[in-house]
Amino acid sequence: MTDAEPQEPEAHNVADVNQGGMSFQESNIVGVVHQSNHYYVQEDAPPEQQLDQAIQILHTHGRAKSIEILDKVLASDDSARAHFYLALALLSGRTFRDLDEDDEQRLGAVGRGMDAHYDVRWIPALRLVCELIDRHREGRTGGDRIVNKVRQLAPDQQRLIDDHLAHVIDGDTRDHLWDARRKKAQNRRDENDREGRVWAYFCPRPAGARVRDPLPDATTPDELFRARAWLTVAAAAVGYLGWVAATTADFLATLSLLCAAGSTFVGARCGMDWHYRNRRIAHKDRQYEFDPHKRRSDTGFAGDVTHFFERYFRRYVPAGSDEQTWMRRSAGIRAHLRDELVEIYRERDTSCGMIRWLIRDLALDAQHRAESGQLHAYRDRYRTPTAVRRWCILGIGATFAGSATTAPQLFSASPLPTATATLVAVIAGTATVKRWAHIVAERRREIDDRAEYDEELAQRREWQRRWANKLENTSPDETEMQRWLDHDITLLVDDILKTYRLAWRDVFREATLLSPAPRSRRARAKSGPWRYTRYNIHTFLLTKDGVREITTELHFTPIRPGGQSRHNFRFDAVSSIYVERSADERHELHLSLLNGAPRKIPVAETVVDNLQEGEDPDRIATMNLEASGFLHTLRLLEGVAAEGKKWIQREPVRS
Repeated sequence: MTDAEPQEPEAHNVADVNQGGMSFQESNIVGVVHQSNHYYVQEDAPPEQQLDQAIQILHTHGRAKSIEILDKVLASDDSARAHFYLALALLSGRTFRDLDEDDEQRLGAVGRGMDAHYDVRWIPALRLVCELIDRHREGRTGGDRIVNKVRQLAPDQQRLIDDHLAHVIDGDTRDHLWDARRKKAQNRRDENDREGRVWAYFCPRPAGARVRDPLPDATTPDELFRARAWLTVAAAAVGYLGWVAATTADFLATLSLLCAAGSTFVGARCGMDWHYRNRRIAHKDRQYEFDPHKRRSDTGFAGDVTHFFERYFRRYVPAGSDEQTWMRRSAGIRAHLRDELVEIYRERDTSCGMIRWLIRDLALDAQHRAESGQLHAYRDRYRTPTAVRRWCILGIGATFAGSATTAPQLFSASPLPTATATLVAVIAGTATVKRWAHIVAERRREIDDRAEYDEELAQRREWQRRWANKLENTSPDETEMQRWLDHDITLLVDDILKTYRLAWRDVFREATLLSPAPRSRRARAKSGPWRYTRYNIHTFLLTKDGVREITTELHFTPIRPGGQSRHNFRFDAVSSIYVERSADERHELHLSLLNGAPRKIPVAETVVDNLQEGEDPDRIATMNLEASGFLHTLRLLEGVAAEGKKWIQREPVRS
């Protein structure tokens, strides 16, 4: 995985279903939740800071949350700026048809209290907003006068009016602002390295670094007792032979016996070391030996892990090797690492995407070790030193030489006791070496396993830290994500207008409904709405000739257009519109025409899974509906279905 590589959906987390001819994604997609403070406001924060936070949330279509914060701000800071943003929030993406009685009263209060403010920067913008509201309510256009007033505002204020009052502005003002919005979208759609950063927003946060725990020392108390008992017997037999030599043999024979005893210790110790190292290498070789007959799951989480090991090992081939040779050579290593990750990460809340960083780095590490000749570095690490082998051979040889020198004198002086003691020493010594070799090997194995565990864990933690920092430094914030999406929708609508040869002023009303497209991935900031890598964008344009409905698949990352379908129908052709809400909180619009079967339009998911501490599921569900444009679209279509063209005739004049 390159630093900017988009991730594909995981097989066990995505399922496409088809209902009523429309395919959409089930809600079991594993979503990414960013620990962001974008939607968090401190209760004791000063009014100015809360106002800035409300503005930030409003820019990402968190209208209800923004209004809630603005109400608190106005309770202690009755400023023109706060009133301006409250008016924007109340009408953001809405018309007066969408307002309830309380909203209308609050908008009226904004206009009545306007003369009490003296903010040079924000009063002109506030007055203009109030005038637009009055003209829209009365069905009057503003003509050149309103256009000139808009042009006199600061560029950021013009942008705010266009972004949030698109359903209120009319006539020449509407065309003027639309032209500016379209040009801005064309110039800024890819700003701030969108292609190189947006992938990080949907990339799952990396799971913590783990390594398979080393097995503890398997030596039992019974084994330790028996080893000590045999050692005691062997020591007693050798001690007796030493006493016999000291009392009956000459000095040279006694010295030879002592040398044989010492050589036995040296030979046994070096032999144990030699034996352990050979066993350690053989054990590692068996670990990394591919067993084609071993059954491994190819579905779900385990299947995804297998897939990405294959993918990354094919991508990172060592220099001087071809892909086929490398895959055959690394088959055992891949299988061992794959089995380890499946074992230590197979949990309900862990998806394969959360450990792709680890699979990638393991593949890179294998490539680098192969290029440096260290693919099987353990063979060098545990190779028996030449000195150990020499001391083992010399010790054993010295043992036989010393025993041969001393034995004749001991047997001549005391044949039967010497023979008995020698036999006991050989039997007990053999049993002692065998049992202590196992005990020492287990202790060393535990120590070496722990050392390898610590080294590997430190390495993987460094990889995880580096990847987490990369995501944090690369991932765009909520404001950038919303701005890019708004630009995409603007250019999409512009293409639709060109297709139908319409000017923006020819559109009486428009509504945009967003829903996740099949095989999309999703992510959100804490307490924020879901965002998707692919959208189905349903655009409804109401013109004098009827309703234009265009459904377009938008690939948010990477940016590219998808399929598109178009439907045109008269106002009186809409027989009914209703919403179906399923048990799992999924909303679906049902649009029925007089000359056709009902069509189902899935809406962005309102079910909130993977809740974080302090999150309100109802608030997040509301934000999901607001971000999708569901409420405005529903009211618009309900009006058309109920009144037909009369509903449009009661709208303000657009020319």
